[in-house]
Amino acid sequence: YQTAMMLYKRGLHDWVERECAMILKHTTSNQGIMAFNAHYLLAEIQNDQERYREAAESLSAALDLFTKSESVREHFEDNSRIRYQFSEEQLKTKRAFNRGLE
Repeated sequence: YQTAMMLYKRGLHDWVERECAMILKHTTSNQGIMAFNAHYLLAEIQNDQERYREAAESLSAALDLFTKSESVREHFEDNSRIRYQFSEEQLKTKRAFNRGLE
C-alpha cells in the first residue's frame, strides 16, 4: 500500500491500479484495512479519471468492509487522527456523488 501511495503522489495512476489489484488479490480477511485502503484509493483515481461507475463500485466495496469488518471499524475508532475522515455517512455520500455523476 505504501508503494501504491508513493506512485499515486507521483501521478502514476496506471501503476497504482496494478498495485491495488495486487493488494486485493492477496489480502486475507484479517487484513481488512489494507483492502479498504486499496478500494478507497482506487475510487479516488477512478473519480479523478471520470470513471464514476467504477469509483462508485470501489466505494461500495470499501463501505462493505467498513460496515462488516470489525478490524476496519476498530482501526478508525482507535485512530483519532483519521477518525473524522472516514465514516459510514461520508462513504455513502461519496458513492452517491459518483453515481450521480455517472
